[in-house]
Amino acid sequence: MKTPDQFSQKVKNKTLLKHHIIKFAAFLSTILFIFCHAPKAAAQITITTTPADISSAIVGNSYNAVISATAANGNPVTLAVSPNIDAGSGLSFADPNPAAGTPLNLAGANPVAGSWSFSVIATATGEAAVGQDFTINVRKPIDLMLVLDKSGSMTSIVTGGSQSRWDALKSGVGLFFSNYQPSLTASNDAAGDQLGIRMFSTTDGPPVNAPFNVNQFVPVTRTANLATILDGDAPGGNTAMGPAVLSARNFLFPGGADNGHRKAMLVFTDGEQNMPPDVVASPGSNPTVSGTDVTNGDKIQIHAIGLGVAGSATQTLYNMAHESGVAPHIGISNIADGAAATPPVLNLSSYLVSISNQLYAGSTPQYVDVKRSNLKPLGTYYATVDSFMVSKRINQVFINFMCAVRNEARVSSITKDGYSLYLYDTSIVKIKSGPGWQTFIINVSNIKKKNPSFVSEGYWKIAAIAGTQSAAPYIMSLTVDDHNSEMIGTTTQTKELVVGDNLPLSIDFTKQGKPITNATALAVIGIPGEDLGDVLARNGNNIKISSDSDADNPGTQKLFELLKDSDFVKRLIDSNHAVTLTYDAAQKKYVGQFNHLDVSGVYQVAYIISANDTSLGEIKRYSEESVYIRFPEVNLDSSAINLTATATGGTLVFRPIGINGKYIGPGWASAIKIDGSPDTKLTNIADNGDGSYTLAIEGSLTDDVTVSIGTAKIYTGKLQDIGKPQEGGSEIWKQWWFWLILAIILLIIAIASGKKKP
Repeated sequence: MKTPDQFSQKVKNKTLLKHHIIKFAAFLSTILFIFCHAPKAAAQITITTTPADISSAIVGNSYNAVISATAANGNPVTLAVSPNIDAGSGLSFADPNPAAGTPLNLAGANPVAGSWSFSVIATATGEAAVGQDFTINVRKPIDLMLVLDKSGSMTSIVTGGSQSRWDALKSGVGLFFSNYQPSLTASNDAAGDQLGIRMFSTTDGPPVNAPFNVNQFVPVTRTANLATILDGDAPGGNTAMGPAVLSARNFLFPGGADNGHRKAMLVFTDGEQNMPPDVVASPGSNPTVSGTDVTNGDKIQIHAIGLGVAGSATQTLYNMAHESGVAPHIGISNIADGAAATPPVLNLSSYLVSISNQLYAGSTPQYVDVKRSNLKPLGTYYATVDSFMVSKRINQVFINFMCAVRNEARVSSITKDGYSLYLYDTSIVKIKSGPGWQTFIINVSNIKKKNPSFVSEGYWKIAAIAGTQSAAPYIMSLTVDDHNSEMIGTTTQTKELVVGDNLPLSIDFTKQGKPITNATALAVIGIPGEDLGDVLARNGNNIKISSDSDADNPGTQKLFELLKDSDFVKRLIDSNHAVTLTYDAAQKKYVGQFNHLDVSGVYQVAYIISANDTSLGEIKRYSEESVYIRFPEVNLDSSAINLTATATGGTLVFRPIGINGKYIGPGWASAIKIDGSPDTKLTNIADNGDGSYTLAIEGSLTDDVTVSIGTAKIYTGKLQDIGKPQEGGSEIWKQWWFWLILAIILLIIAIASGKKKP
């Protein structure tokens, strides 16, 4: 028998249970109401293309693309092209308004070079219309000549490393092709991309290994094995760069014939020319060999790379590249010097990747960024993790990792928004490697097949690790195959730049050929720590200079030895200065200038730009080049001139110094000329290694002549009067101290005048 309290509790429990049942029923009713009456999520229309990337085409090669669409609700999709592609493109749709469920077919037997845009609208019953813009970039096939130094000096060890210059070049060429090949045509004939190679030492000729051991172009495709093409050659002999460049020019235009392809030349050397005829390269005129324009009227774009060069060779390489091509697609020079914070061998590799990008100028491919640093401690290893922002609508990504630890460092992972790429899945990642480098070619479309939600846009993180207990230097770069936007950064001077000038800078940044005007643009200038020529003139006079036939010039030899001293290196390491560039509507580019060209030498320039675009998302781009700044006017009064007459002519000894008090330095012997009189000849020049030169002169000392060092004319008049005050005075107004004294006098007068009482 229950007690009253137990009975009361039972009633309460029943009441509480009933209350919970009612609440649950109400909750369930609400859920059912929402489920039945809530609007259905909108299904999507998805537009796809076959092949996955239809944005590029090649002149002379047929083009075919299919555009189709599906609706999530299963209804047939109707496609329409509006606006249509330009009729002048050489591309057309079989039917720009096909029936529902029928794809679009775009084709052309011989597309015309240019960027051609159109839009596709997709509709389906029960779905919102979807539109997508397309741009087809049609480029000409590229005929490329590699002109590579295999002279005896290439056996020298690269500064700061253990590789010979030759081994560094072979490795760098392998890296170059790992980035250059994926964008080549599939055509295995003369209608596609072609490659030729000239090696130069005492003479020039093709490499030993097939298929480039012939005196003609070879069609190349993205599947050709090019990594070991230099393995059959060995360095030795002199430096006949001029004959090799002339041969390359004649390859590109055999008998003057033009096949309509783009023409490019990549020239690499480690020293000055010592086998005639020389390449003559001056500002304001195209480079020549024996009077022949090696650009064939700016039709050949020349890219030049120097490794460990000093003196006149640097000036020649810069002018040879910068005076080729048509702006803004001019040649680029990169000088991998020993004074940079990153070892020259790594910079050489990076520059080769940069130039492989430049060769396809016209949207693709493009650097996103380049990271230069040192591995950092991570447990028992040394490692790094670098991030790169990639924009939308990117179908292919290239990642390059270069490390001074040649056989121990590797990329360990690549992730995007937490999604880790399996590096050994060859359907999405292709890996190429060589001593000290790895290249990863990533196919975004194939990733989407396995992970439909994957997009290119966002931060890509690359981790690299080394087993070594060393904070080794490395370079990490990311390149995108971008057919929508293009960035070209370059200097824009119309004259030779000398110490004291301003460096003009510009970036062309476009989307489908139209300027992007809302970007943030920056140029980072790497300034030499000191004037290299002056430093070499004043240091290392106890260094033994080799006189071998292909030995580096005395300046380069001194530099090579002095760079073994870490304290000396610290004096030369570049310091960075940033210049913000602003958009100029009249020029349709971002412009600015750098006003501190205080020393002569090689300045490294990095162009960096970023923007947000409604269709492409966040865009970041990067490019780089080297700029040579020449020494200023020579002060002959301070150049220790000593002219001694002889029975057959005379001997001139001088140590040229600029009006800024800096010696020109060693390494300029081959660039010293005496012109203007057939009776006055320069028969020999000795580079004394301390910035002084001994000139043996045959013939008249009384004829009017012009003495020059490289592109700088330092004296005009009779040789017997060189170094003497000229008629009408010594032109003291050209001396910096004259203007300083005058300014002080004027300042004193102004102060004195201000103190006078009225």
